[in-house]
Amino acid sequence: MPDDVERCYGIEPVWVVDLGGVTAWLKDRLQAQGVRFRCGKMTTLKKESGQWCLNRGQIKAQRLVLALGSGLIEFFPRLPSQRIWGHLLQATAETSEQDVRIGNGHVAGFNGALWGGSSFCVQNHKPTSDEEQQILPDLVKRLSRLAQQEFRTHKAWCGSRLTLQHERLPVAGEVPGMQNCFVVGGAGASGLLWLPFLGGHLANEIATGGESVPEAFQPNRYPVDSWSLDADLGSD
Repeated sequence: MPDDVERCYGIEPVWVVDLGGVTAWLKDRLQAQGVRFRCGKMTTLKKESGQWCLNRGQIKAQRLVLALGSGLIEFFPRLPSQRIWGHLLQATAETSEQDVRIGNGHVAGFNGALWGGSSFCVQNHKPTSDEEQQILPDLVKRLSRLAQQEFRTHKAWCGSRLTLQHERLPVAGEVPGMQNCFVVGGAGASGLLWLPFLGGHLANEIATGGESVPEAFQPNRYPVDSWSLDADLGSD
């Protein structure tokens, strides 16, 4: 235990259900209630006559939730943030277990295979192929210790996540100065722990109009000008 840590908490394994099946079930229920779905990249955001207009009016809504992942800083570049790059690796070993282990990374069984993810580089630009190749062996060892079995990878995905400095806590709530525009993100490597918790509180806050998200995670902990939209991406 590090010298500056007074107490540690153990997290019991939790069960992972069929995520694809749950998503499809929720989508069917929402569609039955008249909710429409459209996939694509969000390029512009503007408010007109009390409605939020996305992509120059292709989508209009009275209330909007921005869950943009690491793309959050493309719209709000003044936020004090940093990208964390990492890999999601698929092991050759098959597994029927579905418990999640969280430590220096995380591993979980999904669709009969073992998957593990771990961060390896904190920088705002995409790592070079040489940087990735240098760190991959260390990631495989790290995930093998966590999974308690040899983790020989045959498939890898690289991407970035976002952390908000300096306290590195995620954010959830109404964007300052942008009524009925909400945001959730910035969980970085702690997304598995924070985002389900914050998603529930944010949903309750939107539904009731009351304050539900704990103060430490609210967007107003940053100055209002930190939430200024980028002139090129954030408006017409």
